[in-house]
Amino acid sequence: MNVRRTLLVLLALSLVGAAAIALRIWDQRAAIAPASANSASTGDSTRQAYSNYGQAPSGGSAGVSRPVASSPPGAPQQDLRSQVQQLASSKNPSDKFRAYDIVATCHWTREAIREQRLRRPGDPTGPSGKVFSPEQAESDISKFCANLNPDQMQTAFRVTLLDEAARAGVPLAAIRFIEEGPFGDPTALTHRWSDPLVQEWRHRAIDYLLLAAKGGDKAAMLSLINQFGSGGGLVGKIDIESALTYAYALEYTYRSEGSGQVQAAERQTKRIAAKATEAAIERAQENGKAIARNIQMLGSKK
Repeated sequence: MNVRRTLLVLLALSLVGAAAIALRIWDQRAAIAPASANSASTGDSTRQAYSNYGQAPSGGSAGVSRPVASSPPGAPQQDLRSQVQQLASSKNPSDKFRAYDIVATCHWTREAIREQRLRRPGDPTGPSGKVFSPEQAESDISKFCANLNPDQMQTAFRVTLLDEAARAGVPLAAIRFIEEGPFGDPTALTHRWSDPLVQEWRHRAIDYLLLAAKGGDKAAMLSLINQFGSGGGLVGKIDIESALTYAYALEYTYRSEGSGQVQAAERQTKRIAAKATEAAIERAQENGKAIARNIQMLGSKK
């Protein structure tokens, strides 16, 4: 295997996670909810379910946190099966993303528990120092999986829901699509890089990021800035002008929202612009403004 290619792919996946983390830090102080707040319920309470087992599986050594979220607000846990069925059957892509959110929570709860058992056979203490007990594990599985049926727990079902949501530009779906990896297997990017199906998936993932960013998904913008700026494995080469375009788009979007994160975005833009030619800066600024204007127009129509 090409070692350089492997490192680039792992870097790309890490950048996706870094984008989501950076976005959360940026927006947290301004107390401005991300555009996806109503499309899926990503609850810290659910993330705490992993505390007994350590961090959720990252799909190998890529270091990307897995998608973790609670069921829809106010929904009875014991009826997840019908909720998922109803949401998955909806023609609204945001509903499909919510269905994905539910089954992904169950899936990664199971995976976290499984990895903890494999990593520490016979050791009752988890990586966080808390007591790991089979009873707690079964309780968490019951809590987050409830009565989901086997078909709903199939990888194909989960990633198909996510694909449909990402294709429609649902906020955060593109980020989750990359985290899941080709066909629900993040390791395929390193183990099967030359596979035409994996390459098709890679190009689709980039298209989904571009679509999401142009629709106002700030996590997607940050991911594109990082990927184009570093030449990460998904894009394959450094493209400073494209990185600068989305840096300007993010900065102008924050300005239009009156966000307290404008200064942080400005610093990022200046840092990238220092690597670009005057002509590239002019083009990127114009294109970034156009993207931000379009996002503002889309917001006014909602």
